[in-house]
Amino acid sequence: MNRRTFLSVSAAAAAAGSAACNRNHKRTIAVIPKGSAHLFWQSVHAGAVKCARENNAEIAWSGPATEVDYTAQLQIIDAMINRRV
Repeated sequence: MNRRTFLSVSAAAAAAGSAACNRNHKRTIAVIPKGSAHLFWQSVHAGAVKCARENNAEIAWSGPATEVDYTAQLQIIDAMINRRV
């Protein structure tokens, strides 16, 4: 999946999820990047934050420092599942 498709799908999912929700509190959306040090993932974070602001949602952003830390990636995913985001 290329970067443009990924960003489009992520933004659409965030918008649809928060628009479909008729609750009074903000919806929290987990965004788990493959890594957090690379400039690409920093731009994904900025896009997620912008989309969250536009759609009255919160972003739970968490990612490992490097893209090859697979154990940390799985731990973060499990933590987000346990938070029910």
